[in-house]
Amino acid sequence: MKKLLILLICIICITGCGNSKKETKKEETNTDATKFKEEYEQYNKEIINDIKLSKMTIDEDNPIYYASFDDINHTLENSGIILFCKPTQEECREIIPILLDVAKSNGVKKLKYINPDEFEDMDKIVEKIAYDFNDVPLIVFKKDAETIGMITKQDIFNPDETKRLKQRINYLIEQIYSDYCDETC
Repeated sequence: MKKLLILLICIICITGCGNSKKETKKEETNTDATKFKEEYEQYNKEIINDIKLSKMTIDEDNPIYYASFDDINHTLENSGIILFCKPTQEECREIIPILLDVAKSNGVKKLKYINPDEFEDMDKIVEKIAYDFNDVPLIVFKKDAETIGMITKQDIFNPDETKRLKQRINYLIEQIYSDYCDETC
């Protein structure tokens, strides 16, 4: 009888642990990366302001992190990458796959993201970064509180320059992450 009781307790423990692993895995897939994927893919082939938006496919395993004002402030005073984009802006839809591809190939774990239309503290960001955030995309590359590069809407106009743009993004990412970068970058 004791053996049966011990066996029953073991089965309950194993089953309980198994369920918690499934719940944990389900929670892991409900991340900023998934939210970002859904936010951008929902506009695939939509027509906005007489422009048909391009179709995007974004991996669920991407380094996008929805940033708070404190996250942005930390990056501005230290090192990292900040992406300002809107899912309904075609130039954003063009640069994001390039940025995500280069970031993934360089092992970037966190790209801080802000949609200026939805970010409550945008006025505070404007004070820190002198930029017209109606004219996105903007990608800011910071190393040791110094802006080492920016990619703007003007950098994306020529599709023939995609290779050069990838090389530039790769170079900037290597500059940031070559010496160091922890989970906060």
